[in-house]
Amino acid sequence: MEEKYFYAKSAETFLHPFLYAEEKDAVFVVGKDATPYLQGQLTKDVTKIAPGQTAEAFLLEPKGEISCFVSVKKADENRFLLTTEKGFGSVLLQRLEKFKIRIKADLVRERALSLLVFYADSDRDLPLLCDAHAVYMNNRLAVLAESTKYGSFPGLSDVKDYVGKSSLWRDLSVREILVPGFGGDAFPGFAGEKSLKAVGDFATKHRFIGENEYNFLRICHGIPKMGFEIKDKVLPPALGITDAVIDYDKGCYTGQELVARLDARGNNIPVSLKVLVLDKTGMPGGSVSGPKFHTGAPVFVGDKPAGTLSSVAHFENSEVGLGFIKREFLNESSVLLAPAAGDLLGTGNLKAGIYDAPVSPFPEGIFGS
Repeated sequence: MEEKYFYAKSAETFLHPFLYAEEKDAVFVVGKDATPYLQGQLTKDVTKIAPGQTAEAFLLEPKGEISCFVSVKKADENRFLLTTEKGFGSVLLQRLEKFKIRIKADLVRERALSLLVFYADSDRDLPLLCDAHAVYMNNRLAVLAESTKYGSFPGLSDVKDYVGKSSLWRDLSVREILVPGFGGDAFPGFAGEKSLKAVGDFATKHRFIGENEYNFLRICHGIPKMGFEIKDKVLPPALGITDAVIDYDKGCYTGQELVARLDARGNNIPVSLKVLVLDKTGMPGGSVSGPKFHTGAPVFVGDKPAGTLSSVAHFENSEVGLGFIKREFLNESSVLLAPAAGDLLGTGNLKAGIYDAPVSPFPEGIFGS
C-alpha cells in the first residue's frame, strides 16, 4: 500500500463536529508548592502552561520508565488538575505521593467527565457548543464547590477555562471540555451521550462517537493508552510522542537522567510504536468480514518474531492496530500475523502494513479538507 491512508466504507460517522465522552480519574494538586512540586515530577514545563490551558505529560519512575500518562490542567500557580484513564487513579495518586516530602500541597482524588470535541478550525459551532456547556456547568460547579474542598477550582468563574486544545492529535483540531466532580456517585448513570442530556440541546445536535470509533481514531493517530501501550516498563521514546509530552530544556525531574541520555544518543531503543493496517489484498471481496487483529498478538517478519499488537480497532471495512515493532524490523513495509489469537503462523496468515502516525482513514481527511 503506497498511500498513507486506507478506505473505510464512509466518513459519515466522523462528520464534524463530533464528540466523545468518557469518565476519567483525576487528582487535584493544590497548595503554594504545587508548581515547584509538579515541575520536579512532570516531563512538561508547568511554568509554561498558561492558566486555563492543558498539556499532556508523563510521570516517570527514577529509572525513566513511564508510571502514568496524564493531562495537566492549570488553574493558576497553586492549583492543578491531573487526569488519567479511568481505573488508574490509584496509580496516579500513589506516584504523586511517592516523592511528596515536605511539600506544602494537598493531593485530592477526584473523578472527572472528559468531553473531547473534534472540529474543523473554521467550525463556527464550537464557541456555541462551549457556551451552552458553560451555562449549565457553572451552576453545577457551584454546587460541587460546596460539597468538596477543591472539587471545582474555586475562583474560576468561567467553565471555558476548562477547555484546552490537545497537542496529541497532530492533523486534527481537538479540544477537551473537562468537568471535575462527575462520574460514579457524583454523576449517577454515566453512560456517555445519555448522561450529557442535562448539558442542553448541544448534546442532541452534534454527533457522538462510541468507544470503538474513538479507539479507531486514537490508533490512527498513534496515541497511547494506559494499560495497553503504557505498561511493563515502557520508555518514553518508544511511544513516538516525545515532542508533545516532554520539554527537554526544562530543569530536573524524576526520571530525566535516562530520558536525556536516550535523547542524546538518538533515542535508539529496542522497540517503537507503529500503526498497523490490515492489508485486505487477497481477502474475500477485498474486505474485512470481522475482527482479525487481537490485542497481544505477536507479529512476524518471515518466521522471525518482530513485535506485539497492543491495541486494535475494527471499523466498517477497515482494521487497525498499534504495535511495538523491534528496531531491526522498522524498515520493513509489512508484517505477518497469525489468523487466530494463537502465537504460531500457519495457513491464511494476515498481512499488515507498517506506518508512522498519523494515518488518515479517508483519502480526503476526516473533515474533507
